[in-house]
Amino acid sequence: MALFIVFAVIVLAAMVSSFRVVPQDTAFVVERLGKFYQVFGPGYHFLVPFLDKVSAKVSTAEQLSDIDTSGVVTADGQIVYRGMLVFYKVEAPEVFAYAEAPVSAVTRTAEIELNERLAGMDQNAANSGKQKLISQITAVVSKEAKVYGINVSRIELR
Repeated sequence: MALFIVFAVIVLAAMVSSFRVVPQDTAFVVERLGKFYQVFGPGYHFLVPFLDKVSAKVSTAEQLSDIDTSGVVTADGQIVYRGMLVFYKVEAPEVFAYAEAPVSAVTRTAEIELNERLAGMDQNAANSGKQKLISQITAVVSKEAKVYGINVSRIELR
């Protein structure tokens, strides 16, 4: 009888610990036996005890990455300092979770693209052609970010 009670308590503890509540603007990446199984969206979910585990908790809310660039020498030899804000949202948590440093890769791409674009302009064009510069950078960064499961919603220059 005592063995049955101990077994029942262990089974009950495993069942209770297998329920997960996923908060809003969050996704849980679930692995079954070490391999990707599925993504849990917001709500109540059940993990199969001893088989499933949450391998990553990913925020799906819009996030901000602040990029400060060092001085860039323009085509006319002037130094221009420009900062950038990249607004992004994780669209594919399963891709994002298994990528290596996806946010830093996207922000680094944005920084490199900004520096390359500014280096090809003169100072007046860099100051006046802000919208064109933003649209060019956004197109390149958005394409690169999709590889990591990220959607870049907008980029702002400072």
